[in-house]
Amino acid sequence: MALLKEASNLKLITFAAIQERTENFSYGELDASNKPPPIQVKHLNNDRITGSAAQKFCLFRLFPIIFSDMVEHLKSFKIYLILREMLDIILALPQRKSWLPYLETLSINFQCMMLELLPDKATPKVHYATEYTKIIEENGPPLRYWCMRYEGAHLYFKKIAMQSYNFKNIPKTLAQRQQLRQCFLMSKCRFLKSYQEASGNKIIYMHEIDSKVKVLLNHRYGSQFIQSQTLLQCSQLIHNHVIYKQHAVYVYDLEHVEEIPVFFQIIHILKLNQEWIFVVDLLNTDGFSTKLWSYRVSSYDRLDIVSPNNIKYYHKGLDLYKEEVDGETLFYMNDLSLLKPFKLSYKNQIIFLKEREKLFSSKTNEKPTSSSTPNDTALLIIDENQQDDEHKNQSAETSINVSSIETIITTENLTEKSLPDPYLLPVLPSQVNDAINLKQMEKFEKLCNFRSIIIDAVFHDLKTNYGLIYPTREQYTTIVNGILNHLKIERDPKTCMLIIQGTPNEIQQIEEKVETIKTDLQNKSIDDPHIQRLWIETFDYRQNFIKQNTTVNIMGQFPVYSNPSMILADIELLSGVNLENSVKEKIQLLSNKICSGNKFLSDDPVVRCFKILCSILNDSWKHYICFYPEKPATPQPTMVIEENDIKIYVDWTFICSSNSMEQSLALVVGLYCLMNLTFPTYRSAVRFLYVYFMNDKQQQSNVIRKFCKVYNIQLQDNPSSSNAALLEETKINDMYLNDRRENNEEQNISFELQTTTSTQPTSMESTSHESTSIDSISTESISMEPISIESISTESTPMEPIPTEPTTFQQRSNSKRKAEEKHDHELLSLETDSSKQKITRNLRSKRHKQ
Repeated sequence: MALLKEASNLKLITFAAIQERTENFSYGELDASNKPPPIQVKHLNNDRITGSAAQKFCLFRLFPIIFSDMVEHLKSFKIYLILREMLDIILALPQRKSWLPYLETLSINFQCMMLELLPDKATPKVHYATEYTKIIEENGPPLRYWCMRYEGAHLYFKKIAMQSYNFKNIPKTLAQRQQLRQCFLMSKCRFLKSYQEASGNKIIYMHEIDSKVKVLLNHRYGSQFIQSQTLLQCSQLIHNHVIYKQHAVYVYDLEHVEEIPVFFQIIHILKLNQEWIFVVDLLNTDGFSTKLWSYRVSSYDRLDIVSPNNIKYYHKGLDLYKEEVDGETLFYMNDLSLLKPFKLSYKNQIIFLKEREKLFSSKTNEKPTSSSTPNDTALLIIDENQQDDEHKNQSAETSINVSSIETIITTENLTEKSLPDPYLLPVLPSQVNDAINLKQMEKFEKLCNFRSIIIDAVFHDLKTNYGLIYPTREQYTTIVNGILNHLKIERDPKTCMLIIQGTPNEIQQIEEKVETIKTDLQNKSIDDPHIQRLWIETFDYRQNFIKQNTTVNIMGQFPVYSNPSMILADIELLSGVNLENSVKEKIQLLSNKICSGNKFLSDDPVVRCFKILCSILNDSWKHYICFYPEKPATPQPTMVIEENDIKIYVDWTFICSSNSMEQSLALVVGLYCLMNLTFPTYRSAVRFLYVYFMNDKQQQSNVIRKFCKVYNIQLQDNPSSSNAALLEETKINDMYLNDRRENNEEQNISFELQTTTSTQPTSMESTSHESTSIDSISTESISMEPISIESISTESTPMEPIPTEPTTFQQRSNSKRKAEEKHDHELLSLETDSSKQKITRNLRSKRHKQ
């Protein structure tokens, strides 16, 4: 009521126009059951709206849609948005405890704004709203104990009392009718059992079904659909106490971390093979409109078949409201590209443009009158003085022909500033600045008011000052860095590229090694020992680079990842699991346990096993596998199957290709480990495969535990070798190589040691791998002469045998071992001279000290 009176005071709408809108508004099929009575002029004068609680709540929900052209210009509309968000949290079922602090903040803001903007309307109920947080924390969701259920039961008794016309003993009449009603309900016992009840049934023939629906049914059911000449269709189906209506919209999934709802609209409710199915149109969620407090969806004719048993969310049906096109919008719809959202055929688009031309042919030189609010500013402006200014500004001509109307875009309003780097945030409220200075970061967590204030301020600044609505990746990074700098948040060194310890020269050396790998791969094979050594040495650099860069930049920096074997090698370095062998060993065991029906018999055994796994875990296999020329549906790792090979995509970026289905599945699972990807909340199939193949029980969820228990699947939890352990092993191998080189030097160099003590004879000692350092030997004079190996063995202590090589060296082939020995021998010959001088210098300094 206060919003409507404010709109009337601002001369945005009259009382009569308000009554006309509420009378003529077309309510949806589901909202029509609670259709509120029209708001009459006398109701506005008396400051009271009539109707039941359900009718008033329906009017409250649809208020932004009914009066969409004026709500942005009402100051008190902020109160509506806060109250609407509070109700969404309060009436949610189930609820999360993490929402309660944010609900408390909203309730306090609601009370403060009511006292500031509408002090005359502040009642004790405004204060009671601040107690919802405590009530929910103690008693649970209010939807379980709210008054609407009692009002619904009381409504039945009121109707009986009015319709029976018996006023002598009303309690007896009501009690008797209630007992009879309960007996009738208990006789069916449907409220305790699962059942299906259809209404509005009718028989439809094949020629009445749309061609796209026919193709979809034929593809899904094949000959069973072709043999049937008629189908049974209903307008409403009650399945397990949930009502499904034709043309209604339902939520069927939540996408990404933000849990964006994905909707579908029921086109047909058909009965085929004694089962009810839904032919649905999968809608695309374009975004959330705060002004209308609703989601914007669009249809691209993506039809699919859904069974009522496979729907995970039992959200009630929603109505679809279409936006109306006003006169100004119609004036600028002069191109075929602007008609795409209406899904018209090409012929109808041409007819529309032709009829539109007739409508505006007499007003080509007139400026269109705006039917919106006075504060709206249009970017497209028709030049009224075209003929007079034709010689002055030829670039601003407006040509009108038969097909379209070309308009002039003023460059004054469209000049966009470049985004500065670093980005500086706009002025924030003093309370927010105080929280930043005091480092109260808990006030900026998710679902907190201060966080929303910063986001709104940044969005308004980018849109108003820079004309930036969809920033690029670089601009987005600049904005994030600006926010972090303003909040005085220090970067975690573990998530920064600068965590590579060492001097700038060492970092530069690592980058040079990366470039060396790029250039050498053009002429050498990946199996070259030098490339493999460089690949291990740059392992930390790659992991840090992956954490800080996008997929496109990663593939540009490390094109060697286009080879599947190198991806699997890095995965083995990270986890210690040979993923390709693990998939080959375990996929057949998994297939024997779950592939028992007749589903997907024509598919590859691995694909069939994966599809059946997705159906068991209520996951869609289309999120992981698609067939060319289809594109991946999600940015998660996806396989695109072509005729000759299988391509792997991440973030819609091509990674590599493979000819093996087992290797492709290993790559899809392993990329979650290599790219540090998080598992989507409702993608249980790939999470299970990660746990099953990678032997990582820490990633399993309750759904996976139940699945493994039902199908008797044993999960292993082998302690995987960490990156540090693998690098330590590499260091040990390098130490062994150095020791072996020193032993070779000892076989070619003799040390003549003379002690200063006269009682002890001159002795010759040779150092071994486990002897003390040469600096601890006391000598008088040193003479270095080459002697044979036999003389060393006869005159000195026998050398200890060279230790056996580690397992990693035993696994190498003979050719690789020979190449390494040759490389070691070359290094040995180069270092012999320098080692002689170094040992001599150390011994002489030691003798001088003694």
